Amino acid sequence: MEFKIILNSLIDLFFPHRCIGCDEVLPKRDYLCLSCLQKLSYTYFPLNNDNLAYHKLRSLCELESATAVFYFRKENISQQILHAIKYKNQAALGKFFVPKLDLNDQRFDGIIPMPIHHKRLKERGYNQVLPFANELAEVLQIPVLDEVIVRQKHLKTQTKKHREARFQSLENTFLLKQIPPDGHYILVDDVLTTGSTLAHCVNLFQSYPKIKISIITLAYTI
Repeated sequence: MEFKIILNSLIDLFFPHRCIGCDEVLPKRDYLCLSCLQKLSYTYFPLNNDNLAYHKLRSLCELESATAVFYFRKENISQQILHAIKYKNQAALGKFFVPKLDLNDQRFDGIIPMPIHHKRLKERGYNQVLPFANELAEVLQIPVLDEVIVRQKHLKTQTKKHREARFQSLENTFLLKQIPPDGHYILVDDVLTTGSTLAHCVNLFQSYPKIKISIITLAYTI
């Protein structure tokens, strides 16, 4: 135990933790300094069917409720956070935002993380939404069901496509590999942009009316 403490102290001395927003040295193993945290715009959406996240999705799929933790804006701390989670092997940062969720004391039966294609998983080495999903599952005391949906098509980035084109290009991208027991499940992703990707996954459950899906994402794109 003492050796581990000494080792961590040496690591902190020579490789100090820095804020992903401003690169300021942090006094402990955090990700963001207080100043950068204050620049983040939280949505304060409750997990229900009366917020912007839900209304963006409801025309594309039938879901129970939706929410997102913070607003995504380009050239903003929110973009740096998502970039760090997705591309810089700092997916654990997602855990930090679970306490920011307003879940309305709802009860759920499991969490389904958005899958990534095996080629992308090999390139990146991790699924960026899993730490967020695992932390949420621990808080709610429910299982993570990471083999329910698989991604069978590897697509190039869809960010420059408008909503309709993006939705059409995702046809047959996802496959329902396992059918969970009847219940209410949370589908988790990193960002809600057009809603096309999430909607395709929700629509996989159309033939199972006793399976209800709600959606939680870290970010919501205005």
